[in-house]
Amino acid sequence: AFDARTEAEVAQIWQSSATPKMTDELVLRAVEQGGIFELSPIPYRYIFAQRIKPSLFETPLKSLAVSGVTWCEDRLVIGRRADWVSQDPNCLELVPSGSVGAEGGDVFTQLDREMTEELGIARTAITAYRLLGTVDDHANHVLDAVIETRVTCSFDEVRQAHARLDRPEYSELLTVTVGELPGLI
Repeated sequence: AFDARTEAEVAQIWQSSATPKMTDELVLRAVEQGGIFELSPIPYRYIFAQRIKPSLFETPLKSLAVSGVTWCEDRLVIGRRADWVSQDPNCLELVPSGSVGAEGGDVFTQLDREMTEELGIARTAITAYRLLGTVDDHANHVLDAVIETRVTCSFDEVRQAHARLDRPEYSELLTVTVGELPGLI
């Protein structure tokens, strides 16, 4: 619970800055206490408002997220974020990624959801998962579970599935070898 002034400011930021494609779903907030993270649901609008106005909360809100390191045909899948997304528009990133929803499940289940939402790939196309670790991103206030996956479909099939999405979060997809990554940075 936040004070009335903060609630009003969050509502104003959401109303004036959120795009019609954004949703205000419950996401998991991570609070660290003695080296242990406690999770609780919070509407996404609070996380979004903090990105717009970083000084909004005395103690910054931190969301739990997943990031995929997706292998397709022995190449990494990279996506250019659409210009309408709230964080890092037009930037390249490993795909998929997103906040962990509060509807339940674990980080692997959330990665499945992100794979379907962001790439159009069904869970049945994923052949392996491996938790690589977590990244505590202090700058963006995110605790990120990094998960390696492999998919059985070809990159052409991935692009076709992505092209059928109603609300694509990536304006383009590409694949790279590990050796080509430094050229993208």
